[in-house]
Amino acid sequence: MLEIQNSLFLKFTILTCFCVTLASTQAQASHLQCVNMFDQPQTAFAGVDIDLIREMQARHKSKQEKMLQILTTSQGFEKLEATRGIVADHDNDFTFELPEKAVRGDQGQTGDCYVEAPFNAIEEFAMSQQMLFGDQTLSRPYMLFFTYLEKSGKHIDKIIAMRRDSVKLGNQTILKKIKPAITDGGYSDEVLFFLKKYGAVLESAMPQNANSRNSGPLLAELNSYLYKKSYELWNLAEAFDKKSKALQIRMKTGQDKVELERMTADQMKVLLAEKRNILGGAFLILEKGLGTPPTTFTTQLPIEGSKEGQQASVMRTFTPREFALNYLKINPDEWVNVSNLRTLPRNQVYQVKFQDMNVPVRRLNLDARRMKHIIRNSLLAGVRVPFDSNFGPGVNVRNGDMKLGTDSTEGMFPWSRKQAPRKMSPFEMTMLNITDADHETEFTGFLQPKGHADPLAFKVENQWTDQVGFDGNFKMYGDWFDLYVDGIMVHKSFLTADELAIYEGKPVILPAINE
Repeated sequence: MLEIQNSLFLKFTILTCFCVTLASTQAQASHLQCVNMFDQPQTAFAGVDIDLIREMQARHKSKQEKMLQILTTSQGFEKLEATRGIVADHDNDFTFELPEKAVRGDQGQTGDCYVEAPFNAIEEFAMSQQMLFGDQTLSRPYMLFFTYLEKSGKHIDKIIAMRRDSVKLGNQTILKKIKPAITDGGYSDEVLFFLKKYGAVLESAMPQNANSRNSGPLLAELNSYLYKKSYELWNLAEAFDKKSKALQIRMKTGQDKVELERMTADQMKVLLAEKRNILGGAFLILEKGLGTPPTTFTTQLPIEGSKEGQQASVMRTFTPREFALNYLKINPDEWVNVSNLRTLPRNQVYQVKFQDMNVPVRRLNLDARRMKHIIRNSLLAGVRVPFDSNFGPGVNVRNGDMKLGTDSTEGMFPWSRKQAPRKMSPFEMTMLNITDADHETEFTGFLQPKGHADPLAFKVENQWTDQVGFDGNFKMYGDWFDLYVDGIMVHKSFLTADELAIYEGKPVILPAINE
């Protein structure tokens, strides 16, 4: 190895000497070409624009940026972590922890974390009440099936609603707008909504399979089918709209108005029938990939009141809605989503709809400190807390710590978070981790030493198997919570009367968003 290194060094030295010698025997301009590549004109193969380098070198640096650079170059990044005082003696100890589940969730190659987190909370509660055995879990594929189908239905509704915009939008824009983008991902709000509409079944009734663990190929086939059908539906809807507009132009009498109303009603019946046919095709694709959602299922369940370790059982048959709403007693209306929306006023309830879903999302916006207390109280009562966050910056998947470092976006901009929406586009705010969540999982413990009024850290049970963090868990420090946790799902009994009154009051309506 040493001989190879010496050989490479010798070749490099010879090449360098040859370059300098050659330059010294040529004109001065040629010499400059050899020793100063920045003076070279840009070529087609250049990977980095030299003008950008010059611009960055000559830019004006703020006092804050200069100070940060001095500190990082002199002390290194790790010594400047924002929570270095708290995490200097990082360990995996907590003041209180809920027992870990017998079966840890594993979302595989999917984005079903928004299903995993609330399902884990429901399962744990049901087991504590002797409604389920320790190895029984709710079916994830069942919920994914109807999530994908609902997103497909929303896309078809959009195509029908666009029929009056053909002239205004233009063909190229139309082709882009009718292209579906049915993807994984969502929020616990949707899960609660669909539990109420579709119910739930156990894993044994609709088990996991290759497609539910890796949804990419299934969604590719579904989107391809919907794109073809969307184009056909659009042409039909546009033709109907042209007929209606032609009648409007020549409309002179009341009889013409009646005729227009009848034509519009008939057209809508045809479009809705076509929507039904398209969704029938989508159902077949999802059925092929995930299995058939059962209308009833039979399972063995524990008999309430049996002694631990000696649980008697009984066979029961349910419809999915009977099982979820009557047996498990899941009442979606009893659960509240509390948010930490830093750019919006606190102690206010907001409502928004996702553009690709028909699910209204209502969020009570409280400050981070109050959220921490709600989480602590829920955990002490034995109820784990699902939450959504930007699960990237400052997350160490090796040892499981979640803390702020010099890569934190907090304090790196010349404006406050409250001013950010007026300074940045929504895309910029997402990319800079000021808003938007990309993962949902659960709080299952907290650290609050004596003498501290607030929890300093939380235990996070993730669903990325036990090969990450410490046995699949993470430790989230308070500063990371303040910056990146967007919202939590808790039972309304953990809110104060005033908070509950705000939540049940008139919401501020926000523009529709995509997840």
